[in-house]
Amino acid sequence: PNKISGSVKFNNNNNCATALSFSGRRVHTTDGTHDYTSFTNANGNYEILIPNGGNYTTSALNGLGSGFSSTPTSVATISSGENVNYSNTDFCIASANNQTDLLVHLFNVNQAIPGFAATYRLYYENKGTTVLNGTLTLHYNSNILASLNANPAFLSDVNDDLTWNFTNLLPFERRYVDIQAMVLPP
Repeated sequence: PNKISGSVKFNNNNNCATALSFSGRRVHTTDGTHDYTSFTNANGNYEILIPNGGNYTTSALNGLGSGFSSTPTSVATISSGENVNYSNTDFCIASANNQTDLLVHLFNVNQAIPGFAATYRLYYENKGTTVLNGTLTLHYNSNILASLNANPAFLSDVNDDLTWNFTNLLPFERRYVDIQAMVLPP
C-alpha cells in the first residue's frame, strides 16, 4: 500500500511553525467511497495506509465543530505506484473563538474501607477551544484520609488541599491523576 503521513499542530500563538503538537487528533482521508482514519501520536504525527490507486482527500477537522479552522482545510493526494509515502501532509488547527472550559471529575477506583488503602482518579479534560494552563486543587478531610500519594505527584498539601499544575492542555485532551490514601478507622 501507499501511505499519507504528516503532522497536526494546534496554533496557540498565531504561528504554526511554533505551534503545539496535537496528540490524539483524528485524521481522516477518503476517496469518496472508502474512508480511512488514523490518530496522531504524542508528537502529533500520523500515518494512513491507502490503496495504490485513486484520488484521496485528507482532513484533520473531523469532529472538531465550527469553532475551529485548519490550514490547509484539506489536502488532495493522487495515489499511484507502490510503497509511496505522501509525506508532509501537515495541518495547523486554530480556534475561531476563544472559549475556555475545563471538565473535572473525581472517581473512586475501589471501595473505601476503613483501615485499607483507597484509590481515586482525578480526571480533567479541556472541553474548550483554547490551550489551557492552570492549577487543580482537591480538598480532602485529613480526619478520614491519611498518607496520600499521587501519580503524578502533587505540588503541595496545605490545609487539606492537594494541588497540581498543568500546562498546554489542548482542546479535547484528557489527563488524569491517580491518588491513593489510607482510610482511617472511625
